[in-house]
Amino acid sequence: KLDLSFNSLKELPKQFSNLKALRILNVAGNKLTRLPKGFTTSASTLIELNLTKNEFSILNELAPLIELKRLFLDHNKFQALPVEIAYLPKLVQLTFSYNPLIQHIHDIIDPLSQYRKRVSHTQ
Repeated sequence: KLDLSFNSLKELPKQFSNLKALRILNVAGNKLTRLPKGFTTSASTLIELNLTKNEFSILNELAPLIELKRLFLDHNKFQALPVEIAYLPKLVQLTFSYNPLIQHIHDIIDPLSQYRKRVSHTQ
């Protein structure tokens, strides 16, 4: 577990790619706009990622986080739910409040639930 919350960080160090056994990362309350390149590939063991109260407007490269169960994205600058969330097979908790969404919530949830249904029928 690594807790770097409320440190006014503008970016995470590139050395984060060396944290291959990290299970929980809390970087809430910083000034982050993106994750380091390649971070999600090296952090494939993460089960919880807290990005609350940052300045994210996009979030990509989530697909490698196949163990992720909890994702906290509240209080950022997202106008839409990151599409790659649909590809997180073990995700059971997602928080996304206080973002300036331009999509209606049913436009977000319906495609996710349809994707999950298709995946569960093929397994």
